[in-house]
Amino acid sequence: MPGAVFERAGLPAGALSVCRLEGVFADRVVSEGDLALRRAVAANPWLPAELIGRLAQDTDADAEVRSVIALRADLSEEERAGVDLVFDPAGRVHVLDWVTSLHGNPAALRRLASSVHPLVRRSVARARRLPADVVERLALDEDPQDRVRAAAAAHPRLPAALLARLRFWCARDASHGEAACPGPVWRRVRRRRV
Repeated sequence: MPGAVFERAGLPAGALSVCRLEGVFADRVVSEGDLALRRAVAANPWLPAELIGRLAQDTDADAEVRSVIALRADLSEEERAGVDLVFDPAGRVHVLDWVTSLHGNPAALRRLASSVHPLVRRSVARARRLPADVVERLALDEDPQDRVRAAAAAHPRLPAALLARLRFWCARDASHGEAACPGPVWRRVRRRRV
């Protein structure tokens, strides 16, 4: 879509995340667009790699723009690690659709379980059929809000020794007055037989 069409039609910023954009227009939005337009274009699946790289490395860009870039399916883990990410671990958790589409692919799940981004790992942890080694890796994850660990702990393939270790960890933190292991997932974990 050319910029003139976008402007003439009075389309919302979200249109930039789903339409194929003319190269000159996409470049202009990345370079000069307001924040809402840049956020939308950051999610565009047809955005050229060069523009993705510019948005990822732009320290003047809004942290939300960089966050959108960091969660793109077409980024390698090396590229994802290079994004200066501001991540709120207590923020709302959503499962990434592109990771969910890979839940039937054990090799992809193994690769993504080591992602630098907690939301990618959290999305892997939601898979119903995880290889045992991935369950173990995620159960020991250092996610700041322990959502990866909680999802892995609820997985039926989690070895009993690891489940016992997670229960001990929960009890230890709770004895220090911290709100350890809250939520329905952890309640199921505490009830599960070892």
